[in-house]
Amino acid sequence: MEHFSRRPLFRFLTQPDVVSAIKSITADNIFDYYQQEMSNSKLSQVYQVITQDLEEVLESNFFKEDTTRVLKDIRDTWVVSKLFYIL
Repeated sequence: MEHFSRRPLFRFLTQPDVVSAIKSITADNIFDYYQQEMSNSKLSQVYQVITQDLEEVLESNFFKEDTTRVLKDIRDTWVVSKLFYIL
């Protein structure tokens, strides 16, 4: 598996405008970025990659606490949303 620094989420999170507004970043912002990065992919693939990337980035402990907190909230919401989508 490639290192998380090569993943779309890392590129997204290290953009200056994202870094400066990290507390207002939402799952929609991440999803929009992934759709641009993966424009030829099915939605299910985009969801799968986002979920995987969120886990990798959180496990890395690379980012500061405020970023990690936002990502955990997004991940937890993402999991609930996926469950409703599947059901």
